Amino acid sequence: MPVSPSPVDLIVFWTKNPAKMLDKLDAFSKYNYYFQFTVTPYGKDIEPGVPDKREIVETFRKLSKKIGKDRVVWRYDPILLSETITVEQHKKWFTEYSAQFRGYTQKCVISFIDIYRKNAVILKKAGIFAPTEAQQIELAKSIAKSAEACGIEASACAEKINLEHLGIKHGKCIDYPGLPKDKSQRETCGCVKSADIGAYGPCLHACIYCYANPCLAASKNGINFHEPHRN
Repeated sequence: MPVSPSPVDLIVFWTKNPAKMLDKLDAFSKYNYYFQFTVTPYGKDIEPGVPDKREIVETFRKLSKKIGKDRVVWRYDPILLSETITVEQHKKWFTEYSAQFRGYTQKCVISFIDIYRKNAVILKKAGIFAPTEAQQIELAKSIAKSAEACGIEASACAEKINLEHLGIKHGKCIDYPGLPKDKSQRETCGCVKSADIGAYGPCLHACIYCYANPCLAASKNGINFHEPHRN
């Protein structure tokens, strides 16, 4: 069903790869919108369906050039650890990405991995775990410093830990002046009231930390079932 611009305050696109949207954005010229664009350093063992990160970085830059850096929010989440993914590596990776996104975004949203019933088994098998509070603080210090050096404001998504004294504010991923907080979300979530449009099932990224894709547990070789006919 078509949705006219008049009743729509804002559209927020959440994506790991908007490449196929770049030539279609003129269709949204009458709407207020911005992108929450996730770029993480993980490989195919964790994000099997996400394209090569060099390609993703280039797409990020193209999107920013097309719609403006104020409408592209970089998400560095979820932050997870394993025997091979360390705090020091995250510091290095975030610093490198910050430099690559200098001038292409004004904001970065971080969050530490949440382990739910739906993703606990697969994460345990993969040896993935959440950072401790001490590790979160250590990472936050480095992230805030790297982001500031590149003109990027860092904020945290729905985190109980207070990182404001380190330069990372509590964020609102969905924010619009005058709208009330969404009471259906977690207490730590600052987002305004919104309607979620779309479906999780057809996602082909098959990220092993995903808790929202009902096909993940039934997928083969980490690739989700795809339903191209589904609207």
